[in-house]
Amino acid sequence: MEKKQEGLDEAIQAFKEWLYNFRKVKPSMIASDQSYLDEIEIIAEKVLDKTIEIQENGELKIHLAFPLGKDEQIKNLVFKSRIKAGEVAKAYLKVKPGDGTGHKNALIAVASGNLKEIIDELDTADQALLSKLMNYYYLY
Repeated sequence: MEKKQEGLDEAIQAFKEWLYNFRKVKPSMIASDQSYLDEIEIIAEKVLDKTIEIQENGELKIHLAFPLGKDEQIKNLVFKSRIKAGEVAKAYLKVKPGDGTGHKNALIAVASGNLKEIIDELDTADQALLSKLMNYYYLY
């Protein structure tokens, strides 16, 4: 049990370092909201089980539980460490106002460099995890 906790602590630290080094999130932003700390632990569990891999270049490689595409050829998504506001605004133009899931999927599409139409096919389990990651793209 202690060994698993050590691994989880290392994964939490690895994700926080990604936030600090690649997203430029201030530690005080994370510490100021318990929900961020709770979500980081959930994400760290996915880092620990290799569902999420933090790449040396700052990208996040996410192994999907349920592959996408006509022949399920998309097994992973790779998230850029930084996205531009203009890219997000352009993606949001294709989403109806008030469509929270559509806006979240548009953001996932921008971060992963995929078409929103592909991201719209995500299984809810994969979409829930990716949505948690997207919360960290608006912290500073």
